[in-house]
Amino acid sequence: MADSKNILLRENPVHLIYLKQAGQGNKPVILKQLNAPFPSDDLVAQLKNEFITTRQLDIPGLRKAIRFNEGEGNYFLELEYVEGQNLREFAAATPENILTLLETISKLCQTLGQLHQAGWIHGSLCSTNIIINPLTKEPTIIDASLMTRFSLKASGRISAEKLRSILPYISPEQTAEPTEPWTIEPIFIHWA
Repeated sequence: MADSKNILLRENPVHLIYLKQAGQGNKPVILKQLNAPFPSDDLVAQLKNEFITTRQLDIPGLRKAIRFNEGEGNYFLELEYVEGQNLREFAAATPENILTLLETISKLCQTLGQLHQAGWIHGSLCSTNIIINPLTKEPTIIDASLMTRFSLKASGRISAEKLRSILPYISPEQTAEPTEPWTIEPIFIHWA
């Protein structure tokens, strides 16, 4: 659980995000804690999902989980600390340098391509879940709590708070169940 030495970076109805300062040669880390005294099984499963999926995927540009902790009803993840600002802040801070922005977006697309090639979708990709390093301009995708194996039939329950934040960015195939099952072939998607 986060203690008083940690710096609260963000708070929302679902999570508390802390920066845990580095000590004695250690790197700083992020603590992502559930913000509920009795969290639902779905929220706990999302934390565990982020831990498991990021640990098994070796994709540069995807933030990794270090440790999953559970104790006395408190659940939290320890995650790699990524220096930078989110994509929206980065774009607003460099409006005159469109070339830099396009190069950064190109790198982001490469990371997403590797993720999709491995058979995974992020599930909640939006500008706040992309951190840009101010020096290197390298993008890093964060918040893999809804990451899932690619399937047009995949459906999972998403909390109302989470849905409100990602709905403007969600892909069309994630917004409705098809009336008939899909089959996927290498190039074409068609009804079975």
